[in-house]
Amino acid sequence: MSINSLDEKSFATSVLNKKGTTIVDFSSEWCGTCKILGKALEELSPKYSSINVFKVDVDSNMGLAMKYKVGSVPFIVVFKDGVPVDQMTGFSGKGSLESLFTKYA
Repeated sequence: MSINSLDEKSFATSVLNKKGTTIVDFSSEWCGTCKILGKALEELSPKYSSINVFKVDVDSNMGLAMKYKVGSVPFIVVFKDGVPVDQMTGFSGKGSLESLFTKYA
């Protein structure tokens, strides 16, 4: 399953104005670890259908990266009813990512 990309225009509709849990993967095309994390998100997201999952390219969406204080990629922000409630910097394996999904499912 492919993860849909957001830009600054679609972010409000898809994340901030959305009820429920949304996980946003702030990443970059040049980041190898981001690609590995992206694959793990693609594998896990179908198991947690109650959670919306999106990605944001920080190079193309600097305003969003600055707003959510993305200092390095990959950087995940968990939103609950449009409000950021948790974050994760880096990627330490599929298990840690699945723990995040389980926590908010």
